[in-house]
Amino acid sequence: AVAGSVADEMLAAMCAGRALDRAYVNDGGDIAIHLAPGQWMKAAIAGTGHGLSDRLVIRSEDRVRGIATSGWRGRSFSLGIADAVTVLAKDAATADVAATLVANAVDLPSHPAIHRERACDIQPDSDLGERLVTTGVGPLSTGEIAFALDRGLAIAETYRRRGLIEAAALFLAGQSRDCGNALPEKTTPLHTPLCPAGHLPLKGGDRDGRAACSPFYDFGDWRKQQGQPISPLEGEMSGRTEGGAKG
Repeated sequence: AVAGSVADEMLAAMCAGRALDRAYVNDGGDIAIHLAPGQWMKAAIAGTGHGLSDRLVIRSEDRVRGIATSGWRGRSFSLGIADAVTVLAKDAATADVAATLVANAVDLPSHPAIHRERACDIQPDSDLGERLVTTGVGPLSTGEIAFALDRGLAIAETYRRRGLIEAAALFLAGQSRDCGNALPEKTTPLHTPLCPAGHLPLKGGDRDGRAACSPFYDFGDWRKQQGQPISPLEGEMSGRTEGGAKG
């Protein structure tokens, strides 16, 4: 939650002693928002099949003051395979933590098409040490994509029911899930996201996930293999935190 916390602190400093109608701080895709009574703000969300034309409207009466995105295509290490998970919450720090945990939960442990490396082999000073982080996701069947997304959605729904987050949108290989109406109702998700909530992916860019889906893959085989499942409750704790390098 480093980037989200920094965004919250910077926003608080910006607003201190000032009468601002609207303000925001975007720390590498983790966004803290200030809205005076009666004000509103729009945020673009990608991955819905309409480029960047779709907007979320956040009003002062809403309980959303933070937006964050996590996923293996982003700046930070991720334990899961989500292209992106965008979370709306009461502040940026909370959104940051939740996005990380939900993105980690979108996973198919021990799946042969998923490439992982030890964090320390990629970045020697990473605080994830020898933990395996996702470095590539190969072809997945439609059922496998849905299964992985539903794992993450279950965590997001739990957080929403507990009042920890307001909404979440999950993206993987052309499919998406959302809870709390994170996606505009008019959209039919078709493509993986380019930069939801301003978070620019650095690994692989935008792609059409439908071409990667293989209906011939045996959905059951990978789940019978021995492996060490990654707990969705483990944080990202990246040595290269979103929005800046480790000091």
